[in-house]
Amino acid sequence: MQKYLEAPMLKLRNTVRVLVVSLVISTLAIAQGPLGTISGAVRDQSGGVLPGASVQVKQQETGRVRTATSDGAGRFRLPALEPGTYSVQAGAQGFRTAVRENVGLTVGSEVVVDLALEVGQVTESVNVTAEVPLVQTTSAEMSGLVGDKAIRDLPLNGRSFDALAFLQPGVSQYTNSSTGTTAKVVTGAGGRMSVGGTPGDFVSFLLDGTDIRDHANNTPGSVAGNNLGVDAILEFRVYTRNYSAEYGRTAGGVISAVTRSGTNALHGSAFEFLRNNVFDAPGYFDGGETKPFKRNQFGGTFGGPVIKDKTFFFLAYEGLRERLETVNNRTVLSA
Repeated sequence: MQKYLEAPMLKLRNTVRVLVVSLVISTLAIAQGPLGTISGAVRDQSGGVLPGASVQVKQQETGRVRTATSDGAGRFRLPALEPGTYSVQAGAQGFRTAVRENVGLTVGSEVVVDLALEVGQVTESVNVTAEVPLVQTTSAEMSGLVGDKAIRDLPLNGRSFDALAFLQPGVSQYTNSSTGTTAKVVTGAGGRMSVGGTPGDFVSFLLDGTDIRDHANNTPGSVAGNNLGVDAILEFRVYTRNYSAEYGRTAGGVISAVTRSGTNALHGSAFEFLRNNVFDAPGYFDGGETKPFKRNQFGGTFGGPVIKDKTFFFLAYEGLRERLETVNNRTVLSA
């Protein structure tokens, strides 16, 4: 009887070990993913550097906090931050605490936030309202961001986020390829695109830092040939030239996307997109009447906190139901 009990327990322990290892590997992968950096310098009112100043950044959506101390040159750098909106504050003995609110951090970017401290009590604070520079001054890379608003608001046939990459200069659809359509229903493969004139299989697709290309270097796709739905994507960046060596294994461009995350507030969405023959015009060979066609694309998202300021969850689902008739044409030799 004991042997019968030991076998299920051993299997359970092995399952737990696999889950723990998977979580650790996932955490390490996220740490190397498409994250951002906040850097800057802490100075006094006269422009002199302040070494040893304490710096704190807090993500407003999740409440997560990171800290650092300025070096001998008064500079600080906080890498591996998730995209979002942050508040940055710095303080030192004998100076008022300076706070910069609403610092936006996007995927793969580095934002420079310089803070000047005024003489006073540490318990006093000064809110800095100066705008953060929009120009990327820490690297020479050429890239374009497709942000949250563009992803949510722009209409997409098929709702495949990778089609929005065509908004960037130098990105075009690759010959004999289709992105965001049902052209590859049988294989489930996505499309290809060219960046800067390079072949389609020279473009690297990253999702949360992981290469998601298939065996033929296509973008991955569902049975409808679509990539991940737009409701699950927060934003993505298209790198075209001079990008960092960390984006290897490609001679073309890099498309780096980051998925949404839960926050301290419960939030979600639901959608249903309908297409059918009532809204369509008959084709040239349809004999004057539209063929039966019904397409429903539906889904939703839901996210929130598991442990406030520490652990979060986010769920996304998208379904596709399509029923249609097609017309096949044949060439017939005339007499």
